[in-house]
Amino acid sequence: MKALLKNRKFAATVAVIVLYLSLVFGTTHSLNKQAQKVEALFFDGVPDTEQNYTRPSINSQLQVCADAANGLITVVEDGADKDALRAARNALLDAETVERKLEAYIKLTLAFMAVSPSAHGAAAEDYVATFNGAGVYIRVLAADYNAEVSAYWKTSHALPGLIFGLFANQPTRIVLPM
Repeated sequence: MKALLKNRKFAATVAVIVLYLSLVFGTTHSLNKQAQKVEALFFDGVPDTEQNYTRPSINSQLQVCADAANGLITVVEDGADKDALRAARNALLDAETVERKLEAYIKLTLAFMAVSPSAHGAAAEDYVATFNGAGVYIRVLAADYNAEVSAYWKTSHALPGLIFGLFANQPTRIVLPM
């Protein structure tokens, strides 16, 4: 082994390989930390530096939607739509990643829209208004969150991240149907 290390070509090759791997691992580590900070905004809220406070998180508004769906379940009559709403609500509560939560929220919204016309009374109207209000706020918060994701993409798609960050996690952009 000593003989190999005394060979300049071999030593230079080993040095290049070590340098390349350190660049790949270092860049991946840095980009993963930035991606975690961005995804934490989904769960913790987006800071509003102008107003000097943190806006409620998208996750907390998803919880409001789940609570409104639960309330609507209590005031509608039994049926397949009610069971679908309950299943969609449970899927949202069980989801742990941003991707899964968004998929579950879309399914919950569709199930909620299917059940809400059959709900009557002041309580049902309150649950529908709460759900719709949280949905509007989710769209506002999603725009702020997506701005942070775009900032991450600008950073990660420049050198050295573009070349060496191939294995880094990428934060999820929020795309909601109209």
